[in-house]
Amino acid sequence: MHVGGSVDPFDKNSNLTNAVKDYIARYINSHFSVSFKDQEKLSEIIFDGAYHGRDHTEVGKKMENILGPQTDVFDLGLDATMRTLAFQNIYRQQQAGAHYYTWQTMEDTGVRSEHQKLNQKIFAYSPEYATDAYPYLSIYPGSEHLCRCVALPKFDNEF
Repeated sequence: MHVGGSVDPFDKNSNLTNAVKDYIARYINSHFSVSFKDQEKLSEIIFDGAYHGRDHTEVGKKMENILGPQTDVFDLGLDATMRTLAFQNIYRQQQAGAHYYTWQTMEDTGVRSEHQKLNQKIFAYSPEYATDAYPYLSIYPGSEHLCRCVALPKFDNEF
């Protein structure tokens, strides 16, 4: 069953599906030193988690079966799930025509100081739309380890 019952989080969109799978592959390559076969298994686990809305603990335990005992299965599954969903969110916003976003933190004590400085500021999604007023950042909300920040899309008619 998909998140929310019959809702398909990928809207039968092969471009979104492929972009998310590509993101997951890059995430795995940059975070784990494993064989190609294990990369494929990890990719399937993380994609399945995002597609079906699996609990991050379940995702982490499945990842642990491939990676071996980890110090914190909770963090492992949560990080993989959160980053994938953040990427999916950014991708969909750009496909909807947004060129900019407002960085929004959770505005609590768990927010890292670097992200507090970015809160409520507007940034470009890609370098081609960057301006002095709205710079491009190589990171985006949710792209760093256990980041809970979100990108609020800004459309051209909102400036």
